Amino acid sequence: MATFTDKAGEEVHEVGSCRTDGTANNPAKTHSHEMAIKRLKVRGILALVAPAGQVYGIEELTDEYRQHGNQANSMPAPQQAPQTAVQQYQAQPQQPAHLTPQSAPTTAPAEGFQIPAQGTKGWVQNGEELPTDWSNLMGVLCEATGEDRSKHERSLFDHITQWQKPDGGLYLPSAKFSSFGAYALGYKEWEGVRTYNAYSAMKALHRAKDLVATLQSNGSVECSQSNGHGGMQSYTIYTKENNPAFQAGATSEIANQFDGVIEASKSEVDVPF
Repeated sequence: MATFTDKAGEEVHEVGSCRTDGTANNPAKTHSHEMAIKRLKVRGILALVAPAGQVYGIEELTDEYRQHGNQANSMPAPQQAPQTAVQQYQAQPQQPAHLTPQSAPTTAPAEGFQIPAQGTKGWVQNGEELPTDWSNLMGVLCEATGEDRSKHERSLFDHITQWQKPDGGLYLPSAKFSSFGAYALGYKEWEGVRTYNAYSAMKALHRAKDLVATLQSNGSVECSQSNGHGGMQSYTIYTKENNPAFQAGATSEIANQFDGVIEASKSEVDVPF
């Protein structure tokens, strides 16, 4: 962890993390500490020069994205770092099947985002910092789970922002906004009235922080994710120490090293009572 400060005295706190895959001989395994430090520096610099989020350093990109570019589905497509702190957002054009055309609100995050005037409906003080707060929380989540940001981010985004419409249908902001940052700085219009999402995003962020705190405390946390059919299903996030997949992988690796034989260790020490 480190604190970064720009010439104006603005400070951000970032976490550098790197998942070590115990089954593959790659840089993440052989130089995980160095990679985490490098990512820490990249994240700190980008948090200062592009506080609206959605800008990625090369160290954050997956192999799939490096090979296929914007066609990759493993992470949101990164944008070029802007020259100023102004960040552009594009709304997702698709319409979810569970929203009818009559009931779906119009969403259009502004291009060349400008902070709305104080008192604007739905906006909150320092709302422009919500994307950075979210990125910081994702760093904590990565550190706790030992997994890449893309593993849980979309599911967590859906879990904390879902809401049920009056007609009983389910609305997921992720169907319109590509990321939590785009959602937080975006707005919706209904019958000619524009309402910013910042207030709802702030409350959702608090729910996400509570979930991560529970994860760190209990070793796992239950939430819900989209089932792809207009509903939600149960979903569990584990810390790296309690993840069954990690434990199975570690056992398998040890078994391979010892020709598939693993015996439980037994203590022969006689401890008097």
